[in-house]
Amino acid sequence: MNEKQNQKSKRTTMTISNPLENLLGYHLRRASAAMISQLSQGFSALDLKITETSVLVMVEANPGMKQSDIGRALGIKSANMAPLVAVLSDRGLIRKKPLDGRSQGLHLSEEGKKVVKKIWENINANEEWLARSLDKDSFDSLKKTLNNIWL
Repeated sequence: MNEKQNQKSKRTTMTISNPLENLLGYHLRRASAAMISQLSQGFSALDLKITETSVLVMVEANPGMKQSDIGRALGIKSANMAPLVAVLSDRGLIRKKPLDGRSQGLHLSEEGKKVVKKIWENINANEEWLARSLDKDSFDSLKKTLNNIWL
């Protein structure tokens, strides 16, 4: 083995210290990134981003709801909701219907209903993927703990 190969071999077998491993926030971020990556793969087949799927699911659950209310519920700024709704509307997934005066409620189109069904298939597959990592008690405990952090 020449000197260059020997140096390369030493680098690849060297143990790396990660001072972040003791931080809960680091583990939360890594777990979240893994979950989001898994979920995004399913949504990419539908040519949708996670935020778009969240809006569609909210519209399904709350037909006629104003976009500002959906934005508030999801933590999306109003300046970001208008273009988001426009994209979904342009794709024929949602429709606006007059409510009162200037307000308009959002509804799924027939195509939107089909897409939301596929979204739920992806969400359920992702939840199953997560659940396989934990036993039921750990899963329930983690969910409760995470709710305490962000609610």
